[in-house]
Amino acid sequence: MGGLLTLLCGGFRQILPVIRQGTRANIVDACLKSSSLWRLVQQYTLTTNMRVALQADERAEMFANKLLRLGNGETDTVQSPDYVSLLNFGTPAENIDIPLDRIYPQILNNYENHT
Repeated sequence: MGGLLTLLCGGFRQILPVIRQGTRANIVDACLKSSSLWRLVQQYTLTTNMRVALQADERAEMFANKLLRLGNGETDTVQSPDYVSLLNFGTPAENIDIPLDRIYPQILNNYENHT
């Protein structure tokens, strides 16, 4: 009889468990990595950010790499354990329309299009 295979995927930095009125220690204790089953988990790591690769945008790649370094604690933008300074953490825009157009191109023409 074969074993049970379960696939877990996602950014574990983004999906911490919710513990009502829990302390940081309670939340860490409730996460998957604190489980006795964690030693049985086989981990695979994706190496290519496909969203960035498909855009072929050097600035997007630089931003994604900076976010990854920040998440790994490898960047000097971490000012304290409680907050991160976002100075010099992106490209400033002259007005709000510039990033909106890049993130949601043609939104004014397509917002009613449900397909």
